[in-house]
Amino acid sequence: MTGIKLSLVGFTLLTLAACETMPQLIGPKVTEAEAAAFYQRGNFREAASAYTKLARGSREARPRYQVLSAQAWREEGDYTQMKTALKDVQRRTLDRENALLLDLLEAELALNAGDAQTALSLLVVDVKTVSGELQPRFYELRARALALNNDFADAARERALLNELLEPLERVANEHELKTLLAQLSPESQRELQRALGKGDPLLKWISGARTSEGGSFADALSDTYATGDVADLSQIEPAAIRKIALVLPSSGPLAPAAKAVMDGVMAAYFSDSRASRPEIVLVDSGTTPESAAAAVESAVQAGADRILGPFQRDQVTYLFAQASLGVPTLALNFADANVLPPKGSLQMALLPEEEAAAAAVRMHALGLQRVTILASDDDFGKRAAGAFEAKFAALGGSVGERAFFPPAATDQASAIRTALGVSESQARIAMVRSIVGIPVSAQASRRYDLDGLFLAARPAQARMLVPQLKLYDADDWPMLATSHIYAGSPSPSIDRDIDGVEFCDAPWIFNAANSAGIPQRSSVSGLASSSGAGGRLFAYGIDAYRLLGHIEWLEAHPEQAIGGAIGRLSADSRGSIRREPSWAKMVDGSPVVQNP
Repeated sequence: MTGIKLSLVGFTLLTLAACETMPQLIGPKVTEAEAAAFYQRGNFREAASAYTKLARGSREARPRYQVLSAQAWREEGDYTQMKTALKDVQRRTLDRENALLLDLLEAELALNAGDAQTALSLLVVDVKTVSGELQPRFYELRARALALNNDFADAARERALLNELLEPLERVANEHELKTLLAQLSPESQRELQRALGKGDPLLKWISGARTSEGGSFADALSDTYATGDVADLSQIEPAAIRKIALVLPSSGPLAPAAKAVMDGVMAAYFSDSRASRPEIVLVDSGTTPESAAAAVESAVQAGADRILGPFQRDQVTYLFAQASLGVPTLALNFADANVLPPKGSLQMALLPEEEAAAAAVRMHALGLQRVTILASDDDFGKRAAGAFEAKFAALGGSVGERAFFPPAATDQASAIRTALGVSESQARIAMVRSIVGIPVSAQASRRYDLDGLFLAARPAQARMLVPQLKLYDADDWPMLATSHIYAGSPSPSIDRDIDGVEFCDAPWIFNAANSAGIPQRSSVSGLASSSGAGGRLFAYGIDAYRLLGHIEWLEAHPEQAIGGAIGRLSADSRGSIRREPSWAKMVDGSPVVQNP
């Protein structure tokens, strides 16, 4: 971005400083007030010439006038004249403010010559001693010098500090530069930088993954990289030596039932652990507040826990990860806000509708679909899923031709269906033709035929009403893909025939298709109520949480290496998040049939 301009008010104060001790008339034609007036009106060339004349006429004030002349040439954009004006300036004769302005001007000349080291050597003062008028210039020059020196993280920090001082219109160019600097950093470097930043640091919100307000969405905390290579067998990898695990979950409150299913999954995996010496597991109540969870973790560590599994609430995870250190490796059972990353040696995992929606976008792209429609429930789940799907599909080169949201509690979603299929547009065209010709026109509204697929974000009862209506408009010749939410988690052929033909992603454990060693099959725990129905996904999630806990160090050391899990193909990304690629099944005669990857 172009250099920050010194404000007219601030410049006037600088130029008129010490005027009581200076003769106001230097020569018959030029005064300091006239030179300052030229500058204020934007006549920088005239101002520079006037200050040069003043410098020639006063030995005592010559250094100050030389600096002011160079400042005017700087605003004119003439670096050659700027350098000439500063020749032989006696810095020791300048007051502190003009000496600092001299340093800024010489730093800018050094940057123009590609000399980052000289520029940085001139910009080493404590910013607290820099006047408010000069602070923006100081931050910007340091940012430019650091970027030229390939210190992108430090340059970004300077830009973040600068942004706090700029007016809204000035911020646009600075923010572009800031984002460009962060884009130069690898995901690993971004993660290390984010961990190093203090709470409230202005750079936090600019780190990748922190692009939305109020801490960002869950999906923003994920990288765009999926697992690669062959699937590693976790049972063949030696886990860390663990004596005691603290399972930190709520025992009461709205999340307690879900936490119970997770806990049962953890215990099922624990009793399936074939190691001769299993670690001790202690249950610790996380409470329902961030502070209570932090206190629970601290108490568990003091009691000898050398691994933490939990907590379960997003705000608790955020609060916990915002601390400087957790003391022991931790696998959090939810994602923190996107501007908070796990400390080194800890990871986070969650079951996200956004990740399933992104997986649907990837699968649609692999099927060769290019222009699709979205039909989603008008609630938090539906909006999150629809947004993640559209973003991922667009990133893959696809486009969304229509999108519609239906009221979740309504029994009639005909209007949303017509919108999603483009039927409403067809009806509008027919009505327009009838109004133009003025006579009845026989025509049947039809769906859009330039669309080639549909993404559905709906729960079981909603899907059973929606899919038959979609088929009435010949949408059954489209691929229809959905998240796991359309399936209740257990076979119900008599009612699930209504969603025949829909392909949906889910945990392979739900279909008894998780075959990795150490994963208890669903059929073997059928006596546990928490393993049945939709709760089975949380049960499977608990299984994987236990299996991963002893391999945190290995996962961090092997980012993006795929391993087989109960909830899907798993890997750790460079930001400390466990990524999940679910399995796919198609509803056939009311029962899910696992599809090829």
